[in-house]
Amino acid sequence: MAYCQNCGESVEESADVCPECGASLPSEDATDSEKVVAGVFAILLGSIGAHKFYQGNTKLGVLYLCFFWTGLPGVIGLAEGILMLVADDHEYEQKYADGSVFGSFDFD
Repeated sequence: MAYCQNCGESVEESADVCPECGASLPSEDATDSEKVVAGVFAILLGSIGAHKFYQGNTKLGVLYLCFFWTGLPGVIGLAEGILMLVADDHEYEQKYADGSVFGSFDFD
């Protein structure tokens, strides 16, 4: 069972679109490559929030940019990158795909 990245509804693995919201679902290969790219960005460029911008969470990306001089975003980015790379696809979709490790916490 897979989950829609847009609405969180459970969908069949073979489905191309979410039956609930109609959003296009990424293929499994796209998820794997996205996970690897985001993980590498987090490890190498995490201090400037590159992985957050890549994942579409510009607010956290800007926050990382504002505090890059402290070194803390670099340490957090390194940890996030490692966690992204070792996470299975389901865990990655649930925790990291939207660029937020804070779960339902939102800056809106």
